Amino acid sequence: MMTFHTLCDRAWSKFWEGSKNAPSQASILKRLRASFGGRKISTITTALVEDIASKWQREGSSAKTCNRHLSSLGKMLKWAERRGELERAPYIERFKEGIGRLRVVSGEEEAEVLRHLTIAGRPDFADIVACLVDTGMRRDELLSLLWEQIEDGWVLLEDTKNGRPRRIPLTQRASKILESYRDQEGGPFLAVAKSTFSDAWNKAKAAMGIEDKGFVPHSLRHTFASRLLERRADLFTVSRLLGHTSIKTTADVYGHLSPDRAEEAVALLEPGAPDSGH
Repeated sequence: MMTFHTLCDRAWSKFWEGSKNAPSQASILKRLRASFGGRKISTITTALVEDIASKWQREGSSAKTCNRHLSSLGKMLKWAERRGELERAPYIERFKEGIGRLRVVSGEEEAEVLRHLTIAGRPDFADIVACLVDTGMRRDELLSLLWEQIEDGWVLLEDTKNGRPRRIPLTQRASKILESYRDQEGGPFLAVAKSTFSDAWNKAKAAMGIEDKGFVPHSLRHTFASRLLERRADLFTVSRLLGHTSIKTTADVYGHLSPDRAEEAVALLEPGAPDSGH
């Protein structure tokens, strides 16, 4: 009978080795190995999984982190079931995740971040911040952007988090910034290390006197979405620009910011409205 360690080794080769999220999956598998040991996979029950997941929470892991671990565990056990290595995979219940407070960067905060990064001698980091605000791209997507992905005022992202390509129109500011780096080989920000950018961001944050843990580079993506919705962009378009697999994801996070267009919609039924037929 297969042991859990063997399942981890085979699942690593099958699903994650060489993938873009290999480092994070390696960390997850390391914890799963430590938690479940080398027991036979047939001894992994729903009760055991619940007990171990509860232990993770007591150790300080968030519901979101626990769910990522449980998702990987469930994937491996289901795979073992399909292969005939396990009679039936146990039911694994996920934790309920709260959306939490949405951290948005104000216009004043954005200006201050740009100023502090420029003063620190990193105008390129200030340009990265501006591009993130204006495109809603994830930091890794922007830093790995290649010149062939930028054309006629658009950015084409193919290797995305969810595997679905998306196109993003560039603002005049973002387009001008990217063009100013044309002398960089391969792409505008390929030479920038993520850790170096994060260090500079944290120094600017400290200089601004901000202690809010939610004030992170990813909050620039929230800012992009929030500003669009506050300026009456529709939820479906924002969802496409963010690259969400479902509009429900966008609605769950940003729905409260979506403009109420009930009156505008019903007004389309009035005589004299465009395409009303009257």
